[in-house]
Amino acid sequence: MPPTASLQDIAWVLTCAALVLLVQAGFCCLESGLVRSKNSINVALKNLVDFSLSAMLFWIAGFAIMFGASFHGLAGASGFFFNASPAPNELTFFIFQLVFCGTATTIVSGAVAERIGFRGYVLVAALVSLLLYPVFGHWAWASTDGGSAAGWLKDLGFIDFAGSTVVHSVGGWVALAAVIVLGPRLGRFGKDGGPIHGHNLPMATLGTVLLWVGWLGFNGGSAFALTESVPLVLANTMLAGAAGGISALVLVWRKNGLPDVPQTMNGILAGLVGITASCNIVTPLAAVLIGAIAGAICLLATRLLEKLQIDDVIGVVPVHCSAGVWGTLAVALFADPAQFGTGLGRWEQLLVQATGAAAAFLWAFGGGIVFLWLIDRRFRLRVSAEDERLGLNIAEHGATTEILDLLQDMDRQARSGDFTAQVRVEPHTEAGQIAGQYNAVLEKVCSEIEQHEESKAALSESEQLMRLIIDTALDAVVNTDAEGRITDWNPQAEAIFGWPRSEALSRDLPATIIPSRFRKAHENDLHRYLTTEKSLILNKRIEITAMRRDETEFPAELTVSALDVNGRMCFSAFVRDITDRKTAERELAEARDKALESSRLKSEFLANMSHEIRTPMNGIIGMTGLLLDTEQSAEQRDFAEIISFSAESLLTIINDILDFSKIEAGRMTIEAAPFDLRSAVEAVAELLSPRAEEKGLELIVRFAPETPSHLVGDSGRVRQVLTNLVGNAVKFTDQGHILIDVSLIGTEGDEALIRVSIEDTGMGIAEKSLADIFGKFTQADASTTRKHGGTGLGLAISKQLVELMNGEVGVSSQVGEGSTFWFTFRAPISETAPPP
Repeated sequence: MPPTASLQDIAWVLTCAALVLLVQAGFCCLESGLVRSKNSINVALKNLVDFSLSAMLFWIAGFAIMFGASFHGLAGASGFFFNASPAPNELTFFIFQLVFCGTATTIVSGAVAERIGFRGYVLVAALVSLLLYPVFGHWAWASTDGGSAAGWLKDLGFIDFAGSTVVHSVGGWVALAAVIVLGPRLGRFGKDGGPIHGHNLPMATLGTVLLWVGWLGFNGGSAFALTESVPLVLANTMLAGAAGGISALVLVWRKNGLPDVPQTMNGILAGLVGITASCNIVTPLAAVLIGAIAGAICLLATRLLEKLQIDDVIGVVPVHCSAGVWGTLAVALFADPAQFGTGLGRWEQLLVQATGAAAAFLWAFGGGIVFLWLIDRRFRLRVSAEDERLGLNIAEHGATTEILDLLQDMDRQARSGDFTAQVRVEPHTEAGQIAGQYNAVLEKVCSEIEQHEESKAALSESEQLMRLIIDTALDAVVNTDAEGRITDWNPQAEAIFGWPRSEALSRDLPATIIPSRFRKAHENDLHRYLTTEKSLILNKRIEITAMRRDETEFPAELTVSALDVNGRMCFSAFVRDITDRKTAERELAEARDKALESSRLKSEFLANMSHEIRTPMNGIIGMTGLLLDTEQSAEQRDFAEIISFSAESLLTIINDILDFSKIEAGRMTIEAAPFDLRSAVEAVAELLSPRAEEKGLELIVRFAPETPSHLVGDSGRVRQVLTNLVGNAVKFTDQGHILIDVSLIGTEGDEALIRVSIEDTGMGIAEKSLADIFGKFTQADASTTRKHGGTGLGLAISKQLVELMNGEVGVSSQVGEGSTFWFTFRAPISETAPPP
C-alpha cells in the first residue's frame, strides 16, 4: 500500500482481508460437504491447520521472499520475521497478503482429500506457503519502493490484478502434482470403479456462497484503496461468478438430462477465478463472457481428468488451474490496451500473459511434483489402504461417529466371517436404527445358515434313513421320470391308491391315478414344462380328483416338484387323501350358515322386542310427566320422579339395544347429506346444557377457526356420538367444566379429517378399565354403574358409528383429574351451505 494511504483506505483493505479470511470457511464447508462423512472431520481440521501454518510461515519468511528486496527479480531477500513499524499501511498490506497466502495453500486440500495423511498434508502446506507461492508471487507482484519492477514477470508487464494465476493457478498446479503423486482413491476408477459422491451437498452449497462473498474481498481489496474503480471490480466479480454457474448448469443439464449441483458450484467458482485477473479493467459485458467461458472450460477440464483417471475430489484443477489460465489470457483479449498500463499492445500483452501462465505451470507443477515425489520417498504421503477404507476421521484423528462405529463392526464381521455377535446399537440415532435392522438381518442370516447346515446334515444321511422317511410318510410319495413313468411308490401310495409297489413301478402315472377325463390337461402341463420350463401346476399345492385301482374317485391334494438329477429330469409328487377334510369343511359351512341365521333371528327379535317395549314406555313417561305437572304431596311427587327417571333409563337401554342390534345385523348405515358441523355441535351443547347447569358445570364449545363447517355426511350419527360422549361427561362430572373442542387435522383432496374431543374435570377412569372401555356392556367400574345407571352400550355404539364414518375413537384419563374422549371422522367439504 502507498505510504500516503488514508485511514479510509486502510479500513477498506482490512475489511476486505476479513472477507478473504471468510474464504477459508467457504473452503471448509465446500470440501467437508463434497467428501464422504468418514473423512469430513479430517478435511475440516486440515483447513483449520493449513491456514494457521501458512500464517506463521508467511510471517517468518514468506512475506520476505515475496516482497523483500529483490534478488535479480527471482525472490525477496530481506524482511524475514516481519516486524513492521507502527505504520498502519505496512501492517495492513501484510495482513492482506497473509490471507492471500492462506487461500493459495488451502486450495490443495480439496483435491487430495480422503487419502493423504495428515503429516504429509502439513508438509505440502508448508511447501506451498513457504516456497512455491511466495516465489511466484515475487515474480508477478513485487515492486521496489520507488515503483520500478522488481519481479521479472512484473518487469515484463505481466498483469494479474487479484491472483488468477498468482493465487489460484499456483495452488491448482500444486494440487495437480499432488494428486498425480498420490494416485486415485480406492474404487474411483478401474473395472468396478465409479463416481464417489459427497455426503452433504447443502453444506457444500453453503461453502460456495461463502466463497463468493469472500471473493468480494479478494478483488475489492486488491485495489488497496477505496477508489472509484471498486464498484466496477465488485460488479464484474458478481457477474462473472453468476455467468460461470449458469454456463456450467446449462451445459451439464443438456448433456446429462439433469441439473448437477457440484458442477454448477464449480462453474460459479471458475467464473470467479477467471475474472480475478482483469476485474478492474474490463466492462461488465466482458466479465459475463469471461465468466461463462470459464464455466465451460471448467466442465471440459473435469471430463478430461476423468478420462485420464486423475482423481481430483472436488474439482480443484478445473476450477483453479484451467479457469486461472483462461482468466490470465483474457486480460489481453477483453481489456482495452489503454487500460493495461504496461505500454504493450494487445498481442504483445497476450504473449506476456501466456509467459506468466507457463511460468506458473513450470514452477508450481514442475517444482511441486519434484518436491512432492522427494517428500513421498522419505515420508509416505498416502495413508494405507486399510486406513483409507476405514476413513481418515478415525485413522488420523481417532474421531468417530455412530455410523463409523457401525461400519467398523460390520467390517470386522466381514473379515472374521463370524455373524453370531450382533453389532452395537446406539439408541435414538439413525445409525442405531440401521444397526437394529442389520442385527435383525444377522439373526435371519444365522437362522438361514443354521437351517442350511441342518439341511446338509440331513442330505448326508444314508439311503436307508431316507427310505424310512419316505416309507413312513403320511402322504403318498410318487417319483416319476421325464416321461411320467413311476420310479418310486411308498407304502402310503399303496394304501391310498390300492396298487402294490411292485405293480405300480414303471406304470404311467396319469393312467394310474388320474381319471381319463382329466389326463389330457396333465399331459399338456408336462409338455409345457419340458418345452418352456414353465408349468401352471409345478410346485403348487392343488386339489384334484384322483382315482383308485378300483376306479373309484376321491378328492386329493397334489404337489409336484421337478428335479434335475445328474442332468436327467424327474418329478416328485406328494398326494394326500382329503376326503375327511372336505367332509369337515362342508359340515363347518353348514354350521356357519346356521349361526348366521341364528344371529339374524336374534337381531330381529331384539329389534321387535325393543319396538314393542318402547311404545308403552313412552306412554309411561308421558303420563308421569302429566303427574309431575299436577299438584300433589311431596311423597307422591318423589314417587312420580322415581317412575319418570326409571322409565327414561329403561328407554335409553332399549334404544341402545336396538342400535346395537342394527350394528350387529349390519343394518346400521351412514346417510350422507350436506350439513353444518358447527350447528350440529351447538345443538348437542344446547340439548345437554340444562343437565350441566343443574350440576353447576360450565359447558364450553370451542371451534377452531380453520375447521370447515359445511360438510357432506351423516349429521345424525355425528350428533348421536357427540351426545353419548358429552352425556357421559355430564353424568360423571360433579364440578368444574366440560369442553367440546372441534378442530381440523388435515385434508386430502376435497375431504376433511375432523377431530372432536370432550374434556371433563370429573372422577376419571382407572387405568385397568381403559383397555376395554369401548367394549360391549362396559363401565368404568361397578360403583359407577350402580350410581349412574346405563347399559355400557353407549361407548360401544359410538365406536361402531365412528368406524362407519371412517374414523377412530379414543380416550385418555387420570383418576381424580378427569377424562378426555375424542373421535375423528372423514367428510367431504361442501362448497355451499346446507339448507336450513
